[in-house]
Amino acid sequence: MQRPLEFRFYNQSAASMFIRSSTLCAALTLIAGCGSSMVATGGDPGGPPAVATFTITGVPPTVVATRVGSGPFTAATLASGTVRISLPSGVNNFAVAYACSMSFPPSGTGPAGEVEQHVYEATTLDGNAFTGSCLAGVAPPPSTPATGTLTGSVDATAIPGVSTLAVDATGNGYGSGSYSPFSNASSFGFAAATGSNRVLVLAYDNISSPPASAGSTTLAAAKNFDNQAVPGALNSGNPVVLAPSDETTFAPITYSSLPAGFASEGTTADLVTSFGKIILAAPATAHYPVLPAGATESGDYYSINTIASSGTEVTSITTTSTSAAPVAFAFPAAWVYAGPSPASTPIFNLAYAGFSGASGISYLAYGSWQPLGVGSRDLYFNFIHATGNYLNGGTSITFPDLSSVTGFLSPPVSGTFVNWDASVTQTAYTSQLASPSNATVTSVVNSGRYIVP
Repeated sequence: MQRPLEFRFYNQSAASMFIRSSTLCAALTLIAGCGSSMVATGGDPGGPPAVATFTITGVPPTVVATRVGSGPFTAATLASGTVRISLPSGVNNFAVAYACSMSFPPSGTGPAGEVEQHVYEATTLDGNAFTGSCLAGVAPPPSTPATGTLTGSVDATAIPGVSTLAVDATGNGYGSGSYSPFSNASSFGFAAATGSNRVLVLAYDNISSPPASAGSTTLAAAKNFDNQAVPGALNSGNPVVLAPSDETTFAPITYSSLPAGFASEGTTADLVTSFGKIILAAPATAHYPVLPAGATESGDYYSINTIASSGTEVTSITTTSTSAAPVAFAFPAAWVYAGPSPASTPIFNLAYAGFSGASGISYLAYGSWQPLGVGSRDLYFNFIHATGNYLNGGTSITFPDLSSVTGFLSPPVSGTFVNWDASVTQTAYTSQLASPSNATVTSVVNSGRYIVP
């Protein structure tokens, strides 16, 4: 099965918590194969019973519930992180709800903990295998692998402008955020997972540590090595010499249809591998680096993202491709939305004409609040996700009643300040058989705040 396509950006700026909550795959990370050619196993009127599976990643949930058709939510259990939903003949729609929590070390200033609740509303017309996550940005790694020392040396003096080198050993290095940067030509040694590793040697013209905070970063050269033993020496102990043939080239990025009053918040480019994400350029305004032949492998793909904002509305576009090509970002029309009427369980009307007639539409709305009370320092987040197939032409999202299952959040009480975000997303694939690595995901987002009456 193809991996679901996820675009997550942990950024509290203009998009408020939307960019944290994600430009999910069509506002959802749950669509089967994320638009792949996989077909649901049933659920059509008069057809056989269907089974949908929903896998939850990140922090394990404290409570899970499912709903079949228009019935009530009932408690459910996970098996290896997955819940199964059995649908009788003629029933397509279902929902999965879950909540998770995490406590933070005492700081005296920040939140003491976070509770995150999700409701996913979908249909077997979207597929029959789905994925969501909970507190994914702060989830601890599932295990700590055994490590050994990878040693070696790199000479990048033939590459003009190089200021920093990094070595990534199967994601234990640069790709997963714990990398080994060093100067233009030098030896290195760092801990990597034991066994046979894929190793990428990366030369940058400017980089800071960690790379996500770099003001300007561009990949200048790259060299790929397979089947490198750890512990051991890279390239059988021979120096890795980066030559002009290892230099990156560039593919252009163009922009059109930026709505009046919007300004760019930046474009970034990454290479996504099976073990992590490699930064190619941040920012990547007019072009992005293309890796030389031999530096990429089957399963790698380019991911280019651009964000524009009017201050109250944000547009995010991400395009992915297994082969480098010019990228043309066409911004959708602005979406004017003042938000829901203040309520403890608000109704979001997410009507948007900018994607009219398009397929692959999905919706996301959420509210966050801090409970009232002396000394209360927890943060609550309540997300609801719905596919266009589930809404079947409708545009309203209503937070469901989960009171029948113990363990879910109670709605905010009168006087509570609620921050809200709402988004409409359209996902387009380059062909009927396209994977998540060949897609364009476009989202329009609005956000605001109200007081519960």
